[in-house]
Amino acid sequence: MHEEMYSSSVNALNFWPMWCHFEDQNFFREVCHSAIVEHVCTPAQDAFMPGTDCQEVYIIQAGQMQYSAKPRTSSRVYETVREAVGDSTVLCLPVFWADWHHRGRLTSEDSTCYFVGIDAEKFCLAATRNGGPLWQFLQIFGILLVGHIEGLDEEETLVTDLSLPEEEYASLTERAELFAATVRRNTEISSSKMSVLNPLRTISRPNFSRGGTFRSSRSSLSLDEKKNEIVDCRV
Repeated sequence: MHEEMYSSSVNALNFWPMWCHFEDQNFFREVCHSAIVEHVCTPAQDAFMPGTDCQEVYIIQAGQMQYSAKPRTSSRVYETVREAVGDSTVLCLPVFWADWHHRGRLTSEDSTCYFVGIDAEKFCLAATRNGGPLWQFLQIFGILLVGHIEGLDEEETLVTDLSLPEEEYASLTERAELFAATVRRNTEISSSKMSVLNPLRTISRPNFSRGGTFRSSRSSLSLDEKKNEIVDCRV
């Protein structure tokens, strides 16, 4: 029942590798059963406000909402974002991997709107329980995404709660899959041979615990130490 209700929302997260839908059905089942929170916004009601703590990734199911964001006062960027968002729009994706505070305001317009949230803690717990290649992919993808957003912030590009362009997600997904595949190949090498190509060989049990700062707080990896290795990965 929960899978039928929420699987389309989970699939709206546009970073999934194709193979995971066949190999990791238990993970998706657990997310649908335990991590989904339903939300309703009446006309003109705010779903969230700038600066407030975020705990969920949001996917709009029905209705039209308005998202707006302004640059920080210290920023040299003067552009303001104002965008209508509707069915299957994903917001606040980085909260799966990092502490996140809302960058803008999401408001229902003239009608009642329905959207779901995927609880970040429960999503991370499901990924940890599932383990395997999907956990590895999610961890690497998160490092790349956090690094990309940090780069935009450093360039003083206006970063919002809205999703990145599809082509940017596609690039991050491809790089994460490439690196994860390289790691998996090297872990199959005999334990008597130390693989110099496996930068994750010292990582132990997955740890998606929440806490710390924006910098890789949901990952057991150190972003500063591992980001360049991922970016420079070659087959």
